[in-house]
Amino acid sequence: MSEIYYREHYIDPKICPVHYHKDSFLKNILYISTLTQADSEIIYPENNIPNWHKNLEILYCTEGKGNVMCAGKIYEFQSGDIFIVNSEKTHMITSDFTLQYHCIIIDHSFLENACLDISKTEFCALIDDIKLTEIYMEIVDLLKNSDHSDTDFKIDIRIKVLALILYLNRNYVYAYGKEAANRAKSDYCKKAIEYIRKNFAKALTVDEIAEECMINKAYLSRIFKKETNKTLVEFINIIRCNEAKRLINQGISIKESAFSCGFDNLSYFSRTYKKYMGYMPSEERKNLSQP
Repeated sequence: MSEIYYREHYIDPKICPVHYHKDSFLKNILYISTLTQADSEIIYPENNIPNWHKNLEILYCTEGKGNVMCAGKIYEFQSGDIFIVNSEKTHMITSDFTLQYHCIIIDHSFLENACLDISKTEFCALIDDIKLTEIYMEIVDLLKNSDHSDTDFKIDIRIKVLALILYLNRNYVYAYGKEAANRAKSDYCKKAIEYIRKNFAKALTVDEIAEECMINKAYLSRIFKKETNKTLVEFINIIRCNEAKRLINQGISIKESAFSCGFDNLSYFSRTYKKYMGYMPSEERKNLSQP
């Protein structure tokens, strides 16, 4: 199943310690373009949900404006801004306008080997700094225009990434350590997401999820909505639809895919799929075959 909530980037720091993609919003639809196109995605607005990862993620906006929702806070993100997604922070980018930005994700083990424990270091979220932008774009240009197997590239990319981190560490450290109250709220949400991920195929209730998290269901619902911008029911349905998409594209029938993912009514499944994926499940294979 696609890890759209806890996201693994499969970065091999021995080859390149950075994962890169460029994202574009057009009419509220997100287009993610990677260097190889193998992992490129199109994400419809209702299907956009937060994810988190241990790696450090740094965004640079080149055009337009939108919002970054990170750890329950909403930041305005516009041309010229750099946004730091700190380790294990739930985050999601949205825009009702045109928005384009670069995204580099730096492997946490590479940084740990360079003596920076990002699990205990928090950088400022929103930054407008010409010098930082110059260092950032040097990394992007190198990633886009170099042979990643070349020895010179492997040395150069490490030097530039460490220069970026050194600049951040000298100028934009917000705090060392984690604030316990905020971490607890985030951990409750992550635990709920993980439980949904493992049990989406069966009937799920908010009571059951709250009991698993060992907190009051009203409190869980409130902090989950604030952290993810989705209700628990919306999140469950998005997870189910994404898994159904994967099964349908493997050749499994729509009915079997729906029932395997926790839906017990085909009509409701079709309506829900259309809401979150942008089209009916019967159109899935046709969309897959289109360029």
